[in-house]
Amino acid sequence: MEERRKQKRGSCKENGRKHRFVEQLAALVLCAALLVSNTLISRADDDAVVMLPVVEGTGEQQDADTGMPEEAQVADNESIPEEQPRDKDDSAGQPEDAQQPEETDAADENSTVTDNGKDQKDAPEEVPAVYTWEESAGDMRVKVTAQPDVLPEDAQLHVREITEEAEINSLEKTMEEKAVEEQFSIQKLLAVDISFTDAQGSEIQPRGIVSVGVDHAELKEADTDSEMISVFHVDADQNAQDMGAAWEGNGEIVFETPHFSTYVIIQQGNSEVVVTVEHYGRQDTSGAGYQEIYKADELTLPVGGMVPDYAKAVNWQVEKVDVTPEGGTTTTYTEEKQLSKITVTKKTDIRVYYVAKQSEIAGATTFYDYTVRAGRNGKRYLSINEPANYGNKTGKRLMVGDRGSNYSAYQTDDYQPMQNGKDANIWTGDASVVTGLLSKIDDNGNPVFAFADPGFFENSDVTATVKGKTRYLRKIYRDDQLIFRQTGDTYVLDRVQDKDGNELCKAGNDFFPLDGRKVGYEEAGKTHNFYFGMRYDVTFKLGDYKGPLNYSFTGDDDLWVVLDKDKVVIDLGGIHSAATGTVDLWNYIDPADTEREHTLTVLYMERGAGSSNCQMNFTPSVCADFRCDRYPHVRSAAL
Repeated sequence: MEERRKQKRGSCKENGRKHRFVEQLAALVLCAALLVSNTLISRADDDAVVMLPVVEGTGEQQDADTGMPEEAQVADNESIPEEQPRDKDDSAGQPEDAQQPEETDAADENSTVTDNGKDQKDAPEEVPAVYTWEESAGDMRVKVTAQPDVLPEDAQLHVREITEEAEINSLEKTMEEKAVEEQFSIQKLLAVDISFTDAQGSEIQPRGIVSVGVDHAELKEADTDSEMISVFHVDADQNAQDMGAAWEGNGEIVFETPHFSTYVIIQQGNSEVVVTVEHYGRQDTSGAGYQEIYKADELTLPVGGMVPDYAKAVNWQVEKVDVTPEGGTTTTYTEEKQLSKITVTKKTDIRVYYVAKQSEIAGATTFYDYTVRAGRNGKRYLSINEPANYGNKTGKRLMVGDRGSNYSAYQTDDYQPMQNGKDANIWTGDASVVTGLLSKIDDNGNPVFAFADPGFFENSDVTATVKGKTRYLRKIYRDDQLIFRQTGDTYVLDRVQDKDGNELCKAGNDFFPLDGRKVGYEEAGKTHNFYFGMRYDVTFKLGDYKGPLNYSFTGDDDLWVVLDKDKVVIDLGGIHSAATGTVDLWNYIDPADTEREHTLTVLYMERGAGSSNCQMNFTPSVCADFRCDRYPHVRSAAL
């Protein structure tokens, strides 16, 4: 392609030089011929008068009487006598009283005197070497030059710059086919309709070759070092012919043609084009409001190439595609079969509009079933809250259940952790929360609390034996799933189901997913299996995602959301009525860190033995490798 462009530039420049050389040579030959044939020598009283006529092209100043150029009023066999200095030798041989030639009267100044003394005032006009017409339309100026036998002198030039959308679109389509065929990109397209009429107003065509020069403000701005300017003739059947134009470098492009019609001027680029693809998701079912959901893609494609796949957003269905070539109009495509036929021949912006897909997604989770009152074994009060379960953790103790629901042995001052003026082990009385109870997730994946805990969210069972039978103080369930209703990139918790697909409970009020696993030895909370914890982890990468990145929770009791182990982004700790927390994760994530895998950890506990509410929704980055993970590090179905 580059070699073709260099050859074409060289050819165009050579054509321009040849064209100018031919014109100059023709003018020189004509002048020489006239010089030989029209040079007249007249003598009057031994005085010689020599007059050399000059032939000029159309546009020279003409004499008011003769209609001929002032410098070319002398016709064949004519000369205008002028006072010539006498030769000193000749004057010396004349007597002083010798008769002198009479001066030409002012009235006879337009007459010429030949050797036979005849008046040649009515000699035929000199025919110009070429005729030239100029006409402007809009920002375009056209100059046409022709030999006298090609177009009549009284012909009228008509120029129309083509700007009407339908005409431009038709011409663009024709030139796009040419661009693909010859592998050049279209940087700019201008179009002009050139025609001539005779004295009667009838359209005429030249009887030979004419030279056409076109300049336009936009052509003057062209970078001819990297781009070519070409002219194509487009006939009524939309066939395009390269006219081999020459770029003059002063904003004018020159070409020769034997006919007048529509011409398209193309500012060419190389054989590749840059395409920008943007992605917008519809935000509601009414069709109003789109939001950019992924970063734009910038693609470099060959001329005539196609975007390989428009459906970048995996949770969205392509609704329509808008294609806008640079400097052109937007075309909207709504049918999938059309998308595979979209080709590009110039720098192009493409907007892909999506409508959200709807489906259900299963996310693996882990449930922790705690027993607050499991009976006595001698002097030992069996409970998740008994001192042995705190290990070597010291200080005030958090507990499962409020303090009043526990054995009296576990209602001492050791079980009164005060945080922000509130006891974390009793109901706050309303939706107010106790913040600061959770610090982070350690490198082993375990939550780190501000107070001692009896093994919240630890991934092992704790048992006791009573009369030879095992009783669980902490029981782990790893095979249950959270079922989310997915709309686009938004996920709303709908229900909990077991590994066989049986529904355990609905999200929202009366959230008791472990009721079916209630044990008979639990002495506290007879109505429901009240005391439990839930954990799930979501991993994601930003990639090119730039849409919403939100998490929202409404419920009771404790709810903590931790980003990348060390950022507690929602803190609804304590035993409280239903409370709501929302976070925009963009406030914590560097948008430039596109390839880092982030982890969102959700920890939920029901400790209060009252009502239980759990409702959550989130809009994470849902690239192809987004997923809801079972902890620890066991992949589940992709989200």
